[in-house]
Amino acid sequence: MPRPIVLGVVAAVNGLSAEQLARTVAYEDAQTVVSASLKLLPVDPADAAAWLAGLHDDIERLVKDVAPLTDPDTIPADGAPLIDVFAHQHSTERMRLFNA
Repeated sequence: MPRPIVLGVVAAVNGLSAEQLARTVAYEDAQTVVSASLKLLPVDPADAAAWLAGLHDDIERLVKDVAPLTDPDTIPADGAPLIDVFAHQHSTERMRLFNA
């Protein structure tokens, strides 16, 4: 089942607001990239955590912009779907970058 549907169902069942769901998705996507950086680069985990924390204002702006949207065609999704696509492709690659 596609991740957006799963997240929407989980949010609805648990009574999450649109803002809470948007915030959860934004932080999850950001931490996915930060987490990958720890596996691919010589990065101090404290620095990676600081990167994520540094995104707070950007994420809050995103939440404000997307939470009121209800038409799927108006929801900006330039990169997030690619995280899922790349994760799926990575699991079947002959040479994997890392196992996690």
